[in-house]
Amino acid sequence: MNQTKPTDSSDRDPRKVAFGNRVRTLRELKGFTQQQLAGMIGLTENSITQYEGGRAIPRPLKMEALAVALGTNTTYLLTGNEPDSLVRAQTRPELEALEILRDIPLDQQETALAALRGIAQAFRKKK
Repeated sequence: MNQTKPTDSSDRDPRKVAFGNRVRTLRELKGFTQQQLAGMIGLTENSITQYEGGRAIPRPLKMEALAVALGTNTTYLLTGNEPDSLVRAQTRPELEALEILRDIPLDQQETALAALRGIAQAFRKKK
């Protein structure tokens, strides 16, 4: 008889498990289901389940999309450490602008940024 032993988290790479825990925590804080998060970044719900279970890590392009969708960065997802630039205090308008951008679907964020750049340029011309 060929029986495979069930895998538990103790058999998994601790870095993958920690990564998965950070993904799950951020997803839940954002109020997303696994299915919603998967749809935002073009993955299957099973992929998110694999990540959160510490069984897989996404490839670089999907890692970046995952970080953006969760409102963080790849450094935090991979290490749990925030880069210094993100630890610095931000003004209320900066935080509000970031929250607004995060509410826009990923495939439309570049368009929103282009519009914001145009507005900023118009303000600079008025000086």
